[in-house]
Amino acid sequence: MAVETIKVVTLDPAAFAKAVERLAEILHACVHEGASVGFVAPFDRNEARAYWLSKVAPPHAAGVKLVLVATLGGNVAGTAQLDLDSMPSKRHHAEVSKVLVDPAFRRTGVGRALMQEIERHAGQKGRWLLTLDTAGDAAEALYRSLGYSLAGAIPYYARDAFEDRFDATRIMYKDLRRG
Repeated sequence: MAVETIKVVTLDPAAFAKAVERLAEILHACVHEGASVGFVAPFDRNEARAYWLSKVAPPHAAGVKLVLVATLGGNVAGTAQLDLDSMPSKRHHAEVSKVLVDPAFRRTGVGRALMQEIERHAGQKGRWLLTLDTAGDAAEALYRSLGYSLAGAIPYYARDAFEDRFDATRIMYKDLRRG
């Protein structure tokens, strides 16, 4: 049995426009699986599409946000973003966000491949300090395995996607100069 290769690419604006529907599907599926990524139920595909078109497309087109997609077996399996829009005093810093793996492709290495490519792009752009926030134990374990450290937790940070409660988030960071 042949091992399928994960391929990660950075989308240009034209490729992004073509990928919006699939990106919306992935976001929708992740939220419905309980991902704490800023959305609450009920959450439909139109809201997912609107997020990509209104919140991601403009900074992506301006070149201050990278959008990466991972494919596995020819299928778009996940996505991640790197926000490069920072003040002059923080040009060494970038924020990782919306690392989303379609639930059908979890535990296949897609998240790890996305993060490794995010780090490669950050390094090329002179961004050696990466930060992210996460509420999921599995995601935190992945980030720790990649060398991210926990800076701390913020209680009551975001409303739970399904329940009327507020969950904590954990802020993590990695200094790429240290490997």
